[in-house]
Amino acid sequence: MPSSTVAQSLKEWLVGTRTIVSVANELDGKKTEPFGPKPVGYFMFAPTGHFQVNIVRPDRSKFESKIRTTGTPEENKAAVAGNISTVGTYTVRPDGWVNYHIIGSSFPNWDGTDQKRMADITGDQLK
Repeated sequence: MPSSTVAQSLKEWLVGTRTIVSVANELDGKKTEPFGPKPVGYFMFAPTGHFQVNIVRPDRSKFESKIRTTGTPEENKAAVAGNISTVGTYTVRPDGWVNYHIIGSSFPNWDGTDQKRMADITGDQLK
């Protein structure tokens, strides 16, 4: 199958909303789950080439004040560490990699950056 056909098929498969079932990072052979064992969230891919990702650690503590803008330093730190939200545009490369142009993120260092990820599809799961 020509590589442009592979890219088109992958893009067609990506379009839609995907539920997050796990998030694992591996560094030097050590696996971590930064959003806990049962994160909640979605990957959303539009046919226009736009995407958004929201992942939340569900066991974060509630703010004592019950007001989002008046959390303690500890509450704010836990809230930030337990969430990632990212929006931008994406393109699918013929070799199976997905390029992301991040317009904005809850992690400000990613704003305006480009990242690439391999799209590994097994059945109905995206890794």
